[in-house]
Amino acid sequence: MLEFNLLASCFILIPAVVAGILFRSTPALQGFSLYLFTAVLFEAAFVYTGLKRLNNWWLLDFYCLTEYILLGSWLVNSLAFSKWRKLKWSVFAGLGAIILWLTLYKQDFTLPHVNFQNVVLLILSGLALVFLLKQDFNYALTSDSRFWIFGGIFIRFSCLFLIFTLTTFLQHSDESVNGMYFIYLLSSVNLLTYVLFIIAYLCKYPHRLLPR
Repeated sequence: MLEFNLLASCFILIPAVVAGILFRSTPALQGFSLYLFTAVLFEAAFVYTGLKRLNNWWLLDFYCLTEYILLGSWLVNSLAFSKWRKLKWSVFAGLGAIILWLTLYKQDFTLPHVNFQNVVLLILSGLALVFLLKQDFNYALTSDSRFWIFGGIFIRFSCLFLIFTLTTFLQHSDESVNGMYFIYLLSSVNLLTYVLFIIAYLCKYPHRLLPR
Protein backbone atom coordinates (compact mmCIF):
# COMPACT_ATOMS: atom_id res chain seq x y z
CA MET A 1 0.00 0.00 0.00
CA LEU A 2 2.90 2.36 0.80
CA GLU A 3 4.40 1.72 -2.63
CA PHE A 4 1.08 2.57 -4.33
CA ASN A 5 0.74 5.82 -2.37
CA LEU A 6 4.30 6.76 -3.32
CA LEU A 7 3.56 5.96 -6.97
CA ALA A 8 0.44 8.14 -6.90
CA SER A 9 2.44 11.00 -5.37
CA CYS A 10 5.18 10.77 -8.00
CA PHE A 11 2.73 10.34 -10.89
CA ILE A 12 1.95 14.08 -10.85
CA LEU A 13 5.33 14.54 -12.50
CA ILE A 14 3.92 13.21 -15.77
CA PRO A 15 1.16 15.81 -16.33
CA ALA A 16 3.55 18.50 -15.05
CA VAL A 17 6.23 17.52 -17.58
CA VAL A 18 3.65 17.43 -20.39
CA ALA A 19 2.39 20.86 -19.27
CA GLY A 20 5.95 22.17 -19.30
CA ILE A 21 6.60 20.89 -22.82
CA LEU A 22 3.35 22.40 -24.15
CA PHE A 23 3.42 25.52 -21.96
CA ARG A 24 4.01 28.08 -24.73
CA SER A 25 1.65 26.44 -27.21
CA THR A 26 -1.29 26.36 -24.77
CA PRO A 27 -1.61 29.88 -23.30
CA ALA A 28 -5.18 29.22 -22.18
CA LEU A 29 -3.91 26.47 -19.89
CA GLN A 30 -0.87 28.28 -18.51
CA GLY A 31 -2.61 29.20 -15.27
CA PHE A 32 -3.48 25.57 -14.70
CA SER A 33 0.06 24.55 -15.67
CA LEU A 34 1.47 26.82 -12.96
CA TYR A 35 -0.78 25.05 -10.46
CA LEU A 36 0.65 21.69 -11.57
CA PHE A 37 4.24 22.92 -11.24
CA THR A 38 3.54 24.17 -7.72
CA ALA A 39 1.74 20.94 -6.80
CA VAL A 40 4.86 18.97 -7.80
CA LEU A 41 6.98 20.99 -5.37
CA PHE A 42 4.52 20.47 -2.54
CA GLU A 43 4.16 16.77 -3.33
CA ALA A 44 7.94 16.38 -3.21
CA ALA A 45 7.98 18.13 0.17
CA PHE A 46 5.20 15.86 1.45
CA VAL A 47 7.03 12.72 0.30
CA TYR A 48 10.37 13.86 1.75
CA THR A 49 8.96 14.82 5.16
CA GLY A 50 6.87 11.66 5.23
CA LEU A 51 9.85 9.40 4.57
CA LYS A 52 11.87 11.29 7.19
CA ARG A 53 8.93 11.01 9.61
CA LEU A 54 8.85 14.78 10.05
CA ASN A 55 5.78 16.80 10.95
CA ASN A 56 4.30 18.10 7.70
CA TRP A 57 0.89 19.33 8.87
CA TRP A 58 2.03 22.92 8.40
CA LEU A 59 2.77 22.11 4.75
CA LEU A 60 -0.87 21.17 4.27
CA ASP A 61 -1.93 24.65 5.41
CA PHE A 62 0.37 26.34 2.89
CA TYR A 63 -0.67 23.93 0.14
CA CYS A 64 -4.35 24.54 0.82
CA LEU A 65 -3.98 28.31 0.45
CA THR A 66 -1.70 28.04 -2.60
CA GLU A 67 -4.03 25.58 -4.30
CA TYR A 68 -7.02 27.83 -3.73
CA ILE A 69 -5.23 30.88 -5.14
CA LEU A 70 -3.77 29.19 -8.25
CA LEU A 71 -6.45 26.65 -9.13
CA GLY A 72 -9.38 28.71 -7.88
CA SER A 73 -8.37 31.85 -9.78
CA TRP A 74 -7.96 29.84 -12.99
CA LEU A 75 -11.44 28.36 -12.56
CA VAL A 76 -12.97 31.75 -11.77
CA ASN A 77 -11.31 33.21 -14.85
CA SER A 78 -12.92 30.48 -16.95
CA LEU A 79 -16.45 31.32 -15.80
CA ALA A 80 -18.33 33.30 -18.44
CA PHE A 81 -19.62 36.00 -16.09
CA SER A 82 -18.45 38.91 -18.21
CA LYS A 83 -21.15 41.25 -16.78
CA TRP A 84 -20.28 40.36 -13.19
CA ARG A 85 -16.49 40.29 -13.41
CA LYS A 86 -15.93 42.36 -10.27
CA LEU A 87 -18.55 40.41 -8.35
CA LYS A 88 -17.09 36.98 -9.09
CA TRP A 89 -13.61 38.10 -8.06
CA SER A 90 -14.98 39.73 -4.92
CA VAL A 91 -16.74 36.50 -3.96
CA PHE A 92 -13.56 34.55 -4.69
CA ALA A 93 -11.53 36.88 -2.46
CA GLY A 94 -14.14 36.69 0.29
CA LEU A 95 -14.14 32.90 0.28
CA GLY A 96 -10.35 32.96 0.30
CA ALA A 97 -10.45 35.15 3.41
CA ILE A 98 -12.70 32.56 5.09
CA ILE A 99 -10.23 29.78 4.23
CA LEU A 100 -7.39 31.88 5.66
CA TRP A 101 -9.38 32.53 8.85
CA LEU A 102 -10.20 28.83 9.24
CA THR A 103 -6.51 28.02 8.72
CA LEU A 104 -5.28 30.48 11.34
CA TYR A 105 -7.85 29.61 14.00
CA LYS A 106 -8.26 25.88 13.50
CA GLN A 107 -7.66 23.46 16.36
CA ASP A 108 -4.77 21.01 16.24
CA PHE A 109 -5.19 18.16 13.73
CA THR A 110 -8.53 19.45 12.47
CA LEU A 111 -9.04 20.37 8.82
CA PRO A 112 -12.07 22.69 8.48
CA HIS A 113 -10.16 24.89 6.03
CA VAL A 114 -9.38 21.92 3.79
CA ASN A 115 -12.95 20.71 3.57
CA PHE A 116 -14.30 24.23 3.06
CA GLN A 117 -11.84 24.66 0.21
CA ASN A 118 -12.96 21.31 -1.21
CA VAL A 119 -16.54 22.57 -1.32
CA VAL A 120 -15.59 25.88 -2.97
CA LEU A 121 -13.43 24.29 -5.66
CA LEU A 122 -16.05 21.60 -6.18
CA ILE A 123 -18.66 24.28 -6.89
CA LEU A 124 -16.31 26.31 -9.12
CA SER A 125 -15.33 23.30 -11.22
CA GLY A 126 -18.98 22.23 -11.45
CA LEU A 127 -20.01 25.69 -12.69
CA ALA A 128 -17.14 25.76 -15.19
CA LEU A 129 -18.19 22.33 -16.48
CA VAL A 130 -21.83 23.42 -16.80
CA PHE A 131 -20.87 26.54 -18.76
CA LEU A 132 -18.70 24.45 -21.03
CA LEU A 133 -21.46 21.92 -21.67
CA LYS A 134 -23.86 24.74 -22.63
CA GLN A 135 -21.59 26.01 -25.39
CA ASP A 136 -22.04 25.00 -29.01
CA PHE A 137 -19.12 23.20 -30.60
CA ASN A 138 -18.38 22.00 -34.11
CA TYR A 139 -16.24 19.21 -32.70
CA ALA A 140 -16.51 16.46 -30.10
CA LEU A 141 -16.52 17.76 -26.54
CA THR A 142 -13.98 15.10 -25.59
CA SER A 143 -11.53 16.86 -27.93
CA ASP A 144 -11.65 19.94 -25.68
CA SER A 145 -8.95 20.01 -23.00
CA ARG A 146 -11.18 22.00 -20.65
CA PHE A 147 -13.67 19.12 -20.49
CA TRP A 148 -11.05 16.79 -19.03
CA ILE A 149 -9.59 19.37 -16.65
CA PHE A 150 -12.91 20.61 -15.30
CA GLY A 151 -14.15 17.04 -15.02
CA GLY A 152 -10.97 15.90 -13.28
CA ILE A 153 -11.12 18.76 -10.78
CA PHE A 154 -14.80 18.10 -10.11
CA ILE A 155 -14.19 14.40 -9.50
CA ARG A 156 -11.17 15.10 -7.29
CA PHE A 157 -12.82 17.56 -4.97
CA SER A 158 -16.08 15.62 -4.83
CA CYS A 159 -14.15 12.61 -3.58
CA LEU A 160 -11.99 14.70 -1.25
CA PHE A 161 -15.09 16.24 0.31
CA LEU A 162 -16.62 12.81 0.89
CA ILE A 163 -13.36 11.40 2.30
CA PHE A 164 -12.75 14.27 4.72
CA THR A 165 -16.40 14.35 5.78
CA LEU A 166 -16.40 10.62 6.45
CA THR A 167 -13.13 10.70 8.40
CA THR A 168 -14.41 13.61 10.50
CA PHE A 169 -17.61 11.68 11.23
CA LEU A 170 -15.68 8.56 12.24
CA GLN A 171 -13.40 10.59 14.49
CA HIS A 172 -16.45 11.69 16.48
CA SER A 173 -18.03 8.26 16.61
CA ASP A 174 -17.18 5.00 18.31
CA GLU A 175 -16.28 3.37 14.99
CA SER A 176 -12.63 2.40 14.54
CA VAL A 177 -11.13 2.35 11.07
CA ASN A 178 -7.65 2.06 9.66
CA GLY A 179 -6.65 5.49 8.37
CA MET A 180 -4.43 3.92 5.73
CA TYR A 181 -7.53 2.90 3.77
CA PHE A 182 -8.49 6.55 3.41
CA ILE A 183 -4.95 7.44 2.33
CA TYR A 184 -5.13 4.63 -0.25
CA LEU A 185 -8.47 5.96 -1.50
CA LEU A 186 -7.07 9.50 -1.66
CA SER A 187 -4.08 8.27 -3.66
CA SER A 188 -6.41 6.44 -6.07
CA VAL A 189 -8.43 9.62 -6.65
CA ASN A 190 -5.27 11.64 -7.27
CA LEU A 191 -3.99 9.03 -9.71
CA LEU A 192 -7.24 9.15 -11.67
CA THR A 193 -7.26 12.95 -11.91
CA TYR A 194 -3.62 13.05 -13.01
CA VAL A 195 -4.49 10.69 -15.88
CA LEU A 196 -7.37 13.00 -16.88
CA PHE A 197 -5.02 16.00 -16.82
CA ILE A 198 -2.59 14.19 -19.13
CA ILE A 199 -5.43 13.48 -21.56
CA ALA A 200 -6.37 17.17 -21.41
CA TYR A 201 -2.96 18.33 -22.63
CA LEU A 202 -3.00 15.81 -25.45
CA CYS A 203 -6.39 16.97 -26.73
CA LYS A 204 -6.79 18.51 -30.16
CA TYR A 205 -8.26 21.72 -28.79
CA PRO A 206 -6.19 23.17 -25.89
CA HIS A 207 -8.00 26.48 -26.49
CA ARG A 208 -5.93 29.61 -26.98
CA LEU A 209 -8.54 31.79 -25.33
CA LEU A 210 -10.89 31.13 -22.45
CA PRO A 211 -14.02 33.24 -21.79
CA ARG A 212 -13.57 36.11 -19.35
